[in-house]
Amino acid sequence: MDVKIDFSFLKFFNILKGVHKAQAEDDIDPDWFEKRADKKTKEKYQKFNKWKVAAGITHPKVKYPVMFGKGDNMYPGMMATEDIPPGEVMIKVPSNVIISTKAAYECEPLKELFYDNPDVFGNHVNYSDDNLLNTFILYQLSLGEKSTYFHVFETWPRDTDILMNWEDEDLEWL
Repeated sequence: MDVKIDFSFLKFFNILKGVHKAQAEDDIDPDWFEKRADKKTKEKYQKFNKWKVAAGITHPKVKYPVMFGKGDNMYPGMMATEDIPPGEVMIKVPSNVIISTKAAYECEPLKELFYDNPDVFGNHVNYSDDNLLNTFILYQLSLGEKSTYFHVFETWPRDTDILMNWEDEDLEWL
């Protein structure tokens, strides 16, 4: 029996984080990085920014990182520093550093896995693109510092309620 699963983590997290909603002005901390980020976090973002420049990523009218939200519900994002007219490019990212289904399909160590499992990654499968991208991201994460995306992953938020981000002492409690 085929069961249609109508779910996407991307859509789910966008809803949770309110990505689709306009941000209230008092929910933005544009000076967070310069004034309030701790030393470890600053080092991660400085390494990311160095990688970003070397990779050819540009965003002349957008500041990153800034913090959105309040209290324990803050997350990093980008903020326009001046008006960006319709049709003007906000951010340029070379195709070789975009995390995409194309990058996943072209990832040599994963190609065989994708082709050998059409029931998970085939075009006829609901959310096969999610499966493909999740597999690719997990593979890249497993590479650690050898991953092209290491500095990107280092700046991604770490929600403590996800088991993989729990401290050892919390896992022992289980």
